[in-house]
Amino acid sequence: MLKKSFLAPTLMIAIIVMVVENSAIWLALHFGFSSAYAAPIGPLGSAGAGFLARRAGSSGWVAGSLVAGIDATVWAVFGGVEPQPAAQPASVAVRLLIVVVVAALGAVCGAIGARLNQRGQHK
Repeated sequence: MLKKSFLAPTLMIAIIVMVVENSAIWLALHFGFSSAYAAPIGPLGSAGAGFLARRAGSSGWVAGSLVAGIDATVWAVFGGVEPQPAAQPASVAVRLLIVVVVAALGAVCGAIGARLNQRGQHK
């Protein structure tokens, strides 16, 4: 599990991921290129959280899951903070399923980030 001393940095990473992701999507829509280019930001943020959590002696998959889960929950509750292309509104069940899947993928990315950190420590 996460140590209490690493919870604040994990939440800060989640906020940074949302700000960077939303800024990238806004720029994409403003300058007329695909907002799909912002897609790697979330998984990279989750992997980074896992990397840092492992360095702090905590669980990387939990940190990655928290970052991705917070990002997906904000999207599900507010319908996306960023300007988004027009889409059909999703039901509550579909939004909940998306949050669960994104959090699970964030856990995988966090575990990969933790493994990358651990890999450099073996001699």
